[in-house]
Amino acid sequence: MSIKVATKSMFFYKVSKEDIRKAEQRMSLEFPEEIVCFFEEIGYGFFYDKDECFTDVLMKPESIADFRCAEGNYYYAEEREFLKPEDLVFFEVDLNCHIYIKLWGENKGKIYFGSKMIAETFVDFIRKISEKSNFFSAFEV
Repeated sequence: MSIKVATKSMFFYKVSKEDIRKAEQRMSLEFPEEIVCFFEEIGYGFFYDKDECFTDVLMKPESIADFRCAEGNYYYAEEREFLKPEDLVFFEVDLNCHIYIKLWGENKGKIYFGSKMIAETFVDFIRKISEKSNFFSAFEV
């Protein structure tokens, strides 16, 4: 599977298979295939838009595991109380503002910002955010 991103100021860092494996072990679950593919082909990092003041970062596997396991910088993440077990946070918009993917159930693979579905798939999300970094702000949460 090949995932393309639009050409604009983006900064990505390599992710090793070992980093992915360690995070999956900590969470006792596997990342969705599309996210693993992105990590392996592109990495994790920032979707930068000079006109915006958000973080807009595809989180690294370790940070995703920290959020899910309530560890490290995400020990006090208040937002976690509103998430369900099938919700996996993978994108940080800003402090205490995240985007997640449904891991199972009838909405498996769909991407959410708050209670609103903002993309049908991870690839659709990457396409949208690489075209306009704050596309999700049009959705009322």
